Amino acid sequence: MFKRALPFSITKRGVFALVGTLLMLMGTTAPLVNAAATTQNTAKVSFTFDDGLASALNNAAPVLAAHGLTGTDYVITSCIGMTVLAGNNSCRADNTKDYMTSSQIQQLHSQYGWEIGSHTVTHPQLAVADGAKDGSLPGGAAQVTSELTQSKQTIAGILGAAPSDLAFPYGDYDNNALSEAAKYYETARGFADLGYNTYPYNQSLLVNEQIQEGKTVGTIKGVTYAQAKAYVDAAIAGNQWLVLTFHNISTTTPTSADDYSTSTALLDQIAAYVQQQQAAGKISSVNVTDGITRGTDLMANGDFASGIANGWTTDSATITADSGNNGRYPEPTHSVSLKTAAGATTEGHLYSPQVAVTYGQQYILKNYVHMLSGGSVNFYIDEYDAAGNKLTGVDPKAGMAYTAVANGVNVSDINFTYTPSSATVAKAALQVIVKGSGTQAYYDGAQWLNPDGSTVVVPPTTKAGDANGDGVVNIKDATLVSLNWGKTGMTRAQGDLNADGVVNIKDATLVSLNWGK
Repeated sequence: MFKRALPFSITKRGVFALVGTLLMLMGTTAPLVNAAATTQNTAKVSFTFDDGLASALNNAAPVLAAHGLTGTDYVITSCIGMTVLAGNNSCRADNTKDYMTSSQIQQLHSQYGWEIGSHTVTHPQLAVADGAKDGSLPGGAAQVTSELTQSKQTIAGILGAAPSDLAFPYGDYDNNALSEAAKYYETARGFADLGYNTYPYNQSLLVNEQIQEGKTVGTIKGVTYAQAKAYVDAAIAGNQWLVLTFHNISTTTPTSADDYSTSTALLDQIAAYVQQQQAAGKISSVNVTDGITRGTDLMANGDFASGIANGWTTDSATITADSGNNGRYPEPTHSVSLKTAAGATTEGHLYSPQVAVTYGQQYILKNYVHMLSGGSVNFYIDEYDAAGNKLTGVDPKAGMAYTAVANGVNVSDINFTYTPSSATVAKAALQVIVKGSGTQAYYDGAQWLNPDGSTVVVPPTTKAGDANGDGVVNIKDATLVSLNWGKTGMTRAQGDLNADGVVNIKDATLVSLNWGK
């Protein structure tokens, strides 16, 4: 940590001069980070990049850094270090591009604050039938598991921490791939699944919008800035989470209709717009791991490591504890097997422990369900007063029905919100309801979250970048940022310009962009 004024002239050196100098002086001790992660129902955007291409470090990271943003890169581990020049590029994804080395992946993570996720080992089609058809999955279902686990181990060896997020190669999956991914990763992102993620999100399959300037995909004839801007605007309007997916980032504008590339110029335009909307408090830019709903978990034994115990009960002999590795990350070994007999006309129930609740507080309930056959799994919330008397209760209108349709999805996180229905309610409990003849499903990952109160970026009440309140953004403001770099709990006057709780590159960026104003 240095304790002196930064060596700037008083005149503006260019729009990103301050950011560049701060990074040069502080090296990797001050990684770029996004806006404070928010678990609330607010608009979010994530910049994600597939494959682990060298262009993520060389071209994308500096562009996002200039706007105080970071990204999530999903790496194909068998392709690490492959380059065209070395003649060793046999990567299935694209053998015409260079891939990052292990040290470059470390640099992207430590210097630029990017999240590193998994994109499997060899980039196969993970739907068993599809992988068999194109020859990319000769090991079948066993290879699906090894692709997911071995890529995770490789990245853990590079970074010292295992990745928690996965992107399906080609956006290809079946129910086996979805359930396997849920065992080893907190989130999985599709590619062909277009759209916006609605709070509190289905982490088992995040949808996205593709940003490919050159590629023609269906009716999309190459994404323009206007289209990308519209994606951001729609996320803001709907309070949704927009996940943008990029591949190669090129310094020139791609012209081939079959090129999964985007120019640095277009990426810069998108990043600038996100930065503008973030500064206005309309959207929060987050890495994928920071986008999901988090909080204090009030539910006992929601991972069922102790079986159906610790307050969990059932009224059905066919609802039993399972230890066959059919559950959800991070503890998939244990779950609950939900079954009904063939011809069954009565419901079976799994009851959770009672949770103390507060009127006016919104809670988030997370549930993982893997349907194998039969009818449906639904949810109901029982409410109780302080004396323990049962009240009417609340139907969250949430559940999942088995679909026998070809390629139908039967694996999902069923997450929903709950607010006590009246001031009389002191406790509540969850019912998991199993219906239909011959129903079979696995249930896991039960969480009852009291949101942790993380905040989005607060729009400045004074001139952006003016830390000391003297009406001009200059070297005095840069000095305040540098002197308190990395500190938490600082005020605006101490350099925390965006009020996210830490003095970092986002604050330096605000100074840079408003220099001399």
